[in-house]
Amino acid sequence: MRVLGIIATVALLVGAVIADVNLSQALAQIPTCTQECGVNVLVPAQCQLTDLSNCLCTNSTLQLEFALCVLESCDLADQFVSSTVLQNEICKGVPIPSRSAEIIRDVIIISAFTYVIIGLRFYSRALVTSEMWWDDWAIALAALLMIPMTIIPIFNATRGFGKHFWDVPPQNLVLLRK
Repeated sequence: MRVLGIIATVALLVGAVIADVNLSQALAQIPTCTQECGVNVLVPAQCQLTDLSNCLCTNSTLQLEFALCVLESCDLADQFVSSTVLQNEICKGVPIPSRSAEIIRDVIIISAFTYVIIGLRFYSRALVTSEMWWDDWAIALAALLMIPMTIIPIFNATRGFGKHFWDVPPQNLVLLRK
């Protein structure tokens, strides 16, 4: 089994020599644990090292298998390095699906309606009775509690929430895990 891994790694390295110089430099930066995942995931999928951007970067199922392997076998620092190299060098230029804009849009629409309705309620209360009752104070408290629930999803969406794990900017991984 060990011999098979060495042969596969040598085959990958030989392919890297044939490949573009930038690709071989990028692959040299990848940690050992990620290289092992490449052998375990990419070789059975028959991905050519010279065509990783078309084989790995456009195949969500293969990316998922690869990401799960990296998550299981690499520590956070190696995950960071692997993700950076894959995003910025190997998969550069490949479209990245994201639902971040949808999250931001939904939060803004819901908040806009909610805060306007609450404002209209307080305005009508001031016109009709000029007094605040316990239900008004409860609504005011709920509106205050809703402020962080408006800000936090928008903040997270601008940091990578709504994207696939492997498409999140590596510097934001720790922040989003909190």
